[in-house]
Amino acid sequence: MNYKVMLAKILSEKELADMDIKKIKEDDALLEELIRKEYALVVDWSGEEGDNYLFNFFLKLSTEA
Repeated sequence: MNYKVMLAKILSEKELADMDIKKIKEDDALLEELIRKEYALVVDWSGEEGDNYLFNFFLKLSTEA
């Protein structure tokens, strides 16, 4: 996967410039780096009222923009 292309869609130019993408070779390493830099959050979905409730909520918000 081309991480630079994917990250350009979700990070600002400053955040993207702050990432050393060339050193990231695996998805797990990318996730750890995004969490470490606080560009991504880890969310516990176990408290959902129903299946995909929160996912659908955030999906709806993202498509309304």
